[in-house]
Order: sequence, then C-alpha cells, then structure tokens
Amino acid sequence: MNGRQYSSCSYCSSGVEERHVRIEMWVGDSLVVFENVPAGVCDHCGEEYIRADVQEKMVGLTKTPSKKTLQVPVYQFSDPLTAAKAAAKAKKRDTQKAVDVAEREDNAQYASEEEISELLEMNFEEGDDTGL
Repeated sequence: MNGRQYSSCSYCSSGVEERHVRIEMWVGDSLVVFENVPAGVCDHCGEEYIRADVQEKMVGLTKTPSKKTLQVPVYQFSDPLTAAKAAAKAKKRDTQKAVDVAEREDNAQYASEEEISELLEMNFEEGDDTGL
C-alpha cells in the first residue's frame, strides 16, 4: 500500500485508506473478478472507492484473456411458476396502460385550423385592450 490520499467517505464521513480488494463486475454477459485492486476503503462502513486510472486499467484487462477462471454456481431465487406469474402480471399491466393511452387519444378533441385561427384572433383582440 502506497498511502494515497482519499477524501472522507461520502456515506458516513469516516476516514478512507487504500487497501487491495477483490472486485466483481459484469462485463456484457460475463461476470469478471479482479483481485488485488488498489481501492480506497472506508474504515467505518467499508464503502470502496476506485480511482479513474485503476478503473481504466480494469477495463483494459477485460480485453485480454485471463490466466485464471472460476466456475460460479447460479441459483434461481424464485420458482419458475412464480417468475412466470410475475411476467404475466407485468404484461397485463403494460397492456392495460396501452389501452388507457389509446382510450385517452380516442377521446381527445382536436381543433381545426379555422378554430385555432379564430382563437388566436380573439387573443390578439383582447391583447389590444391591455396595451400589448
């Protein structure tokens, strides 16, 4: 650790010091793990801060083949039936919103060009009385 200075933590205002951490992030459809990343870590709440130059290097590393890979288990939190019900409910809600919008558009009243001209003339005539 080289003792780089970091601002205080933006969440709890405690001190932040540089440590080397593991960072997981998604790059496209792939989960990528970076080890030994220099980061500012809050002494109190553990919030991590990555400098821009470090982040740029991380992005660059993702463009090269890694020497090490991990096999990561993936678990479905809810059962497929519950997920399907939630998707159907969302689809029904979105369909109802579309119907509501269409009904509002059907009930909308549009003025003709002639009516708009008459309204504008009326407003100009009223404006003349006020000295505009």
